[in-house]
Amino acid sequence: MRSNEVGDPFLFESKIKSEYEKIELNVLKILELKRGQLPLKIDDKIWIYNGNMLHKAALAEKMHTRLAHRTNLITIGGTWETRGFSSIAPLIYTIISFLLHKGEDKLLKNHAPEILYLFPAFSSEPPFVNAQKLEDIALPPSRRRLHKESEQMFRVTQTIVKVLLDYTKYLDHTNTIFLFDQIDRMDEHSLRCFARLSKCIDDLPVVIVATVSEASNLDSRFPMAADSDIRMHVNLAENRNRLLESLYNQITPTVHEITDWKNGYESIFSYGNSLKLELTNNETQKTTRLLDCMESGDTEQLDEILLEALETSVFTQNYEHALFLVNKVSRHIHDLKKQTIVELWIYMGLCYAYMVEYDKALNLFKHALTFTEDKLKKSELHLYIALLCTKRLNTPLVGRGFIDQALQNIADTTGSEVEVERTWLHNLRALTYVETGDLAQAFKECKQGLEHIKEGNRKEDAIHIKINLISNISVLFEYMKKVDTALKHWSKFEKFVTHSSPVFTKHYLYRKAGLLFKLQRYAEAIQSLKDSYRIAKDMNDAFHMDIIARSLGAIYFEQRLYDKATQWYRRSLDSKLLLIQDEDLPRVATALAICLEKQGNGDEGKQEILNSLKIQSKGSAAEKASEILLRWDQKKDETWESYVTWSIQKPETKLNRPFDLTNLYSEKPERIRVG
Repeated sequence: MRSNEVGDPFLFESKIKSEYEKIELNVLKILELKRGQLPLKIDDKIWIYNGNMLHKAALAEKMHTRLAHRTNLITIGGTWETRGFSSIAPLIYTIISFLLHKGEDKLLKNHAPEILYLFPAFSSEPPFVNAQKLEDIALPPSRRRLHKESEQMFRVTQTIVKVLLDYTKYLDHTNTIFLFDQIDRMDEHSLRCFARLSKCIDDLPVVIVATVSEASNLDSRFPMAADSDIRMHVNLAENRNRLLESLYNQITPTVHEITDWKNGYESIFSYGNSLKLELTNNETQKTTRLLDCMESGDTEQLDEILLEALETSVFTQNYEHALFLVNKVSRHIHDLKKQTIVELWIYMGLCYAYMVEYDKALNLFKHALTFTEDKLKKSELHLYIALLCTKRLNTPLVGRGFIDQALQNIADTTGSEVEVERTWLHNLRALTYVETGDLAQAFKECKQGLEHIKEGNRKEDAIHIKINLISNISVLFEYMKKVDTALKHWSKFEKFVTHSSPVFTKHYLYRKAGLLFKLQRYAEAIQSLKDSYRIAKDMNDAFHMDIIARSLGAIYFEQRLYDKATQWYRRSLDSKLLLIQDEDLPRVATALAICLEKQGNGDEGKQEILNSLKIQSKGSAAEKASEILLRWDQKKDETWESYVTWSIQKPETKLNRPFDLTNLYSEKPERIRVG
């Protein structure tokens, strides 16, 4: 498959050429096999390639007409734009309304922050009254640290997938087909939900069918910029095809190309399970305001409104929409202030950095330098370049060169904002020394940063870097095997914990516990972990509940208190199940099994592993757990001890983890230790 409009589209090495009815029969056969729970490799993710966009929704219409009477057929589509969740939100709104009518208050209350993020209009309904705000319980990405992970979008995505799967329990048939029509035209967040759902159906009587074509510049969703400079760097259709290729590699669907479709057969299909819905969340409001501003020619407010809209989209991981707005506003480029144009290029660079296009991001940040003579702004741009070199491109010495250049640029500049900038630069300079193994010099850089921050302001950026520096000094002492001193520095936050957000407190207590564990102060470590777990549970934070519970299980195992270890590994396993799908599930089940075996309940332990493999049969953890099952009765040797070490993971000293369960853009594991 190769597009004439866009270079290097995603390719399918082996499309299966099929007649439509054969695909339909294949879907029904797969559902029958899944219902029988046979231990077979089943291709339950099917993509139907449609290179002729004239067909549009005709296939969705045909499938709905022919299959809806014998399966639950849930169709997602009908809205194709770049605003986040615009394709999937109408259906979710319908389901939430349905669940409210059914009195599913407990389910809805558990996910109230995420639902209200999407639909603020539900705030007066009983399950959502006094709900926590999503931004109060989950972290966004970080601009200053070039950190793309979004706990907020992870939680929203997980909620949508859970709501979809729970909804199927109320429908008429046992089997369900989710039909995602024209995924090449769906918004980025709807695709994130599509990808996550695709990974969560292995043990369910569900098949996912998606229709797909290559993205094209002829599509109104992917306009080219009016400004030639931007047009050289941003190609939305090309970005989309790269994303579709990434999705294909993650999901590994079977791809069919229909051979018996009549040319020119068009359809105006009514998406019966959906409705037209105008989202009212923050991104939609900012976008509407920006588009209205451009339409009315109100150039006085354009700069402020544009930057607000880009900030919202970039830091909710809707990079395509941010770049769509960049292209839209490009025809007004000469109406923008110089500093706004610099910010425009910075946001473009951030988008590509978070999309794991590091070389492109590097070029964009360097290009932004040509638009400004402001020393402080140049310093900020050098920081982003150095972050890419140090954290992402594994070239810390190159990164240090850009940091030195930035420090030299502001050497004769004074003021509180400049001192904050110097602090960020020394903090990153410390990381370059960590990466080259010079911990002593890294420590000096952190101390120098602390001296500069004393002269800084009290704005959020300054507080952020001060916390970061104290944290990094603690980490450096830990690396230098001075764990006692690391704990002493980390404990400087203790007096602030009672006034801090629950998110920070949860992370603070977890690291404190990890350091206490290293010092063999087990009772204190256990208490700190239990306090951290309680906070995570109060926030319905299954992701971190799992990690914390595993750490508690490991400490009790170390103390040979196997009954208590069993209790916490069960809680970890329960949290894994709340995540619906996690490749590491069999590892936790194996840890639980070993604890049970230590108490003389080996058969029960063996059954726990078998149960986990029914739910999660794929991945390296499943392979290892299967290997352990084969050797279950051959214990007490070196191999068995290696299995124990693999499954009983000792507590770490950082709670941060990538949200790979929902990440669209894959990359190699981060090497970052400090920063």
